Amino acid sequence: MIVFPLILSWQFSSSEMLLVAGQAPQAARQKPGRQTTARAKRPIRLPGLTQALRINGLSTAEIIREIERRGVDFELTDENEQALLAAGATPEIIEAVRLNYRGILADPVGMYENDTQSNATATNNNASSWKQDAESSVNTPPPPTPGPDYDEIFDQGVAALRSEQADLALTHFTTAASLNPSDPRAFSMLGMTCLYWKPDLAMAERHMRRAIELGGSAALRVAHDHDGFFTSVCFGSLFISSQDVTFRADDGQHTFAATRDSIREFKLNAFVGSEYGAFHIKVRTGQNQTKNFNFAPRTQQRSESELAIRLYNAAGLTRLPPSRD
Repeated sequence: MIVFPLILSWQFSSSEMLLVAGQAPQAARQKPGRQTTARAKRPIRLPGLTQALRINGLSTAEIIREIERRGVDFELTDENEQALLAAGATPEIIEAVRLNYRGILADPVGMYENDTQSNATATNNNASSWKQDAESSVNTPPPPTPGPDYDEIFDQGVAALRSEQADLALTHFTTAASLNPSDPRAFSMLGMTCLYWKPDLAMAERHMRRAIELGGSAALRVAHDHDGFFTSVCFGSLFISSQDVTFRADDGQHTFAATRDSIREFKLNAFVGSEYGAFHIKVRTGQNQTKNFNFAPRTQQRSESELAIRLYNAAGLTRLPPSRD
């Protein structure tokens, strides 16, 4: 019998999704004469990235996408690289970190200089115009207070999951999804929450399908068979998207990636691992050559494997390019 390690209990802490949610962004500050319309993206911190890797809830492509979108606030020293590798980072993730160091964001707005002398000069140059505009600006209403932030709400949902408050988590993720209906992350987490906490298979499938439609992926916790008998396995996450199916082991050592064009079968197993509800993915590896990759679902229930197959089939009808902010 496959014994899933404790990491598959899916009990997140509020800090474990910092890659996705980040630290709750501070309200944007304004300087006189400078108006802002959006909050700056806060670079990803090393603890947040390592924890997100350990959770293994985002595919390698999605993690890289977030690193490229937000950058990181730490340099890739030997020590930091070892920390990432220990958390399960792949070489591609390491390279993305290397290329996207942006430093610590000293100014949350990030739209004006940090140099004191430059700021002082700008202030002096604009002093007369501010004085002229002072009277007219008295009656100018203040800029609107920024509304709820997607990442803040998302982070609250993760915190709710930590305290096993699935209903509250669902509320937060639903709110986040309403704030940005084009972002697949909230839908992915809604799917996970419904599948592993409620459990509500039908609702989980609904949200996972939506995440896939938006260019994200559905993540399913699985055991990957190494010897054809499930006597030697590694544990990780299988990610199903409209473009491909990928797997990343929790230690980052075993990976699997197959585009839809290379997949010949995605079916339940009739023999190997059938007692665990296992399924296989047959992939073309060469001319007239294929290879089977066997997986067993976290719940060891046939119904979860059937869900994976339905998601795969539905995703094949979508074939949307990955979403980008």
